[in-house]
Amino acid sequence: MNLIVKDLIDKMNAILIEAEKVRLSAVRKLNILDSPTEPVFDSIAKLASEVCDMPIALISILDENRQWFKASIGLPEIKETDRASAFCAYTILSDELLMVPDTIEDERFIHNILVTKSPKIRFYAGAPIRMPSGQNNGSLCVIYVKPNYLNHSQRNTVIGLAKVISYLL
Repeated sequence: MNLIVKDLIDKMNAILIEAEKVRLSAVRKLNILDSPTEPVFDSIAKLASEVCDMPIALISILDENRQWFKASIGLPEIKETDRASAFCAYTILSDELLMVPDTIEDERFIHNILVTKSPKIRFYAGAPIRMPSGQNNGSLCVIYVKPNYLNHSQRNTVIGLAKVISYLL
């Protein structure tokens, strides 16, 4: 690898590390991690579940090491997962909805523990929760144990509800 390419890679890594520090600072300022459930967030997750006809809907926030659920429909026994297995870690990388019609056909997720073991996720769609300062700190997602797809109206609903969550936070 020549020195110009190495220097460019080093600069890009430094930018990404600094952006993650800013994002994590914004997460801490929310002061929401490990807070009690709240009916408004539960209602939003329930609405996403119903509109998308999906048994699972989550509102998640990412910190350094984990994905923590502010609301959980369909997975009441799970309050968090490690960040390494979090689909949300991919969702926050973009401002767009991330839809994975079949997880076992996607190289990013085929070996993910949430795909290979319980709850055996096969479909995922998540919209980033974007803060006014510009960081994506979590997601609103819907999940199914069979391959699936969201229609245009369902996608727009998930995106719109994620914006409502951003406002509420």
